[in-house]
Amino acid sequence: MSNPHLAQALRDAIGKHGAWKLKLKTSVTIGKAVIPAAEAMRDDCCDFGRWLHAPDQIKNYGQTVQYRVITRLHREFHQCAGNIMQEIESGNVAKAAKLIDTDFTPQSEHLVRGLNKWAHEAA
Repeated sequence: MSNPHLAQALRDAIGKHGAWKLKLKTSVTIGKAVIPAAEAMRDDCCDFGRWLHAPDQIKNYGQTVQYRVITRLHREFHQCAGNIMQEIESGNVAKAAKLIDTDFTPQSEHLVRGLNKWAHEAA
């Protein structure tokens, strides 16, 4: 069944989460976490996370495979981002920079593929 509102929400999430790489790189460049690690690690603080964890979304999609997969990927994405911010806060900027490439980028790509797949199915 076509759901253009769901498809648009998922496409919007892709763009917003793409901005995280810039936040992380900026944090590495300036040597200061632009978002506290504890907040970056939470998957319910960003716009998409609030949408994803809203009671209506859980009611409408919570039992679907797509929702469960995206919820897991989104949580793992934020764990990676939080780990990077934590390294920056600890003064390990070089390690944080490396984690962007080794951990965050693949996790981000995995999330984007999942979001694209669900958006395509919803469209």
